[in-house]
Amino acid sequence: MRRFMVDAVAITTALLGAVGPGPAIAVSGKPGGPGMGSDKHLATPWLRTQVAEALRLLANADWLITRLGIDGSGSEALDRVLDLLDDTGAVDEPQRQVGAFYLDAEVAYARSLGRALDGALGSNDPGRWTEVSRAAEHLLAMLDRSDEISR
Repeated sequence: MRRFMVDAVAITTALLGAVGPGPAIAVSGKPGGPGMGSDKHLATPWLRTQVAEALRLLANADWLITRLGIDGSGSEALDRVLDLLDDTGAVDEPQRQVGAFYLDAEVAYARSLGRALDGALGSNDPGRWTEVSRAAEHLLAMLDRSDEISR
């Protein structure tokens, strides 16, 4: 995926609308682990919300295949979702987002989605995009599970 250095706040607000700061998501785990410890919070939980909304769209295989189009050219809506994931480093560098909007346990799922996207971009093969949808569904399920645990 292509990389840009941009203001993540401006991008996500422009792409998906203002969600604004919400309640912080508690991070728990092994003390001393990267991004882990007691009483720590995600730095940008609002960005986590926006990434989750983008994942909900990708996880919907019907939405994804429809937005992809017959020739694989995509659509403006799909481009916005992919740009959000790219601009935030959500799938390119998920390990760097631990503590910002990911937890350690979610990184492997984000990498899996990144690999699926790398294989699907530029392709109109529905099978490759179905893999993207499945990987997005798995990452979204992990985010939802983490959010439930932290409540």
